[in-house]
Amino acid sequence: MPNNQLIRLLVVVNLLAVAVFIFQWRADKVNALSSSNKDRVGLLHKSIRLVSETRRDAAVTRKSGDVAGATQLVRSGNLAESVSDPITDDPVCIMLGPYFSLSNARSAADSAGLDDDWIGSEDFTDDKVDYRVYIAPASSIEEAYRTFKLLRSNSIDSFVMTDGELARGISLGVFSNRESAERFRRQSSLIVYNPVVAPISRIQRSHWLKLEHKDRNILYKIADKIIAQSLPDKISVRPVCH
Repeated sequence: MPNNQLIRLLVVVNLLAVAVFIFQWRADKVNALSSSNKDRVGLLHKSIRLVSETRRDAAVTRKSGDVAGATQLVRSGNLAESVSDPITDDPVCIMLGPYFSLSNARSAADSAGLDDDWIGSEDFTDDKVDYRVYIAPASSIEEAYRTFKLLRSNSIDSFVMTDGELARGISLGVFSNRESAERFRRQSSLIVYNPVVAPISRIQRSHWLKLEHKDRNILYKIADKIIAQSLPDKISVRPVCH
């Protein structure tokens, strides 16, 4: 009987030891899981805080730059222009003209603070024609000058033409209508030279003022001012330069 009681006591003690061991093991697992969850939550909170701070810093930086840029525009007086005016990277170029007098073109350039380098010239023909009386081209330039000297000795104004289809010919005069040219051609002093009457186009020279500016509105304001000062010349605007 005493042996049986001893055995029972040992079994109970062992069961208690096993129970204590299991309880302690479960407690350790719970503590480890709790600690891991805390670390994860802390890391998540830290990540959220970093993302939030990054976005806030970016917003502050962007806002600061916009304000600085706007302040600079206000100080320079260009804020309205930067919003509404057609400012381009490359200068817009226009030409004002035609000026048929070089002095008038120079006055217009001077009013805009420009020198003669900004004045361009071009030759053009209009619808009207003149009539030239001339002696047909000679076989050589020497022969042409011999005839020229003979005409001059008879007090007949003339000159030897050196360019174009009539080179080596002698011009006796240019008239605004054919009737006058024919009357001159039939003069007795010229009959011997058998002069010819031929129509020629009127060539005129015009002058244009070139203007450049990155702001189209400012450019046309300058153009309007120059045009107003150019009266009575009929000045127009070419929208491109060449």
